[in-house]
Amino acid sequence: MARGNTSTAHVVISMEGQQAVNLMKALQNQVKRTRQELEAMERAGQMDTDDYKNKQKELQSMERAIRANRTAYIDLDKIVKNLSGTTLGQLQKALKECRKQMQNLSADD
Repeated sequence: MARGNTSTAHVVISMEGQQAVNLMKALQNQVKRTRQELEAMERAGQMDTDDYKNKQKELQSMERAIRANRTAYIDLDKIVKNLSGTTLGQLQKALKECRKQMQNLSADD
């Protein structure tokens, strides 16, 4: 009778959690300031200026980054909560995505 080979892999997921939280808070604060600037420009009747349009694009970009990071966090959270049924490939993919999102946040500073 042939014996099955069984191996166990230990995966350590390491992230600077506080750094990611701080970056998200900073990004959210920047979104708030940009919205306030846009509102002030609207009150001043400057909606047709290039500066206003650039601020709108900047706001949309920041909001996309926040949504992408929330999605990445939710995906990672699902995997971490179900570690017993998670494959090594899924863990590696989640870690890669998480690192990518953290890198994107760092690059936006």
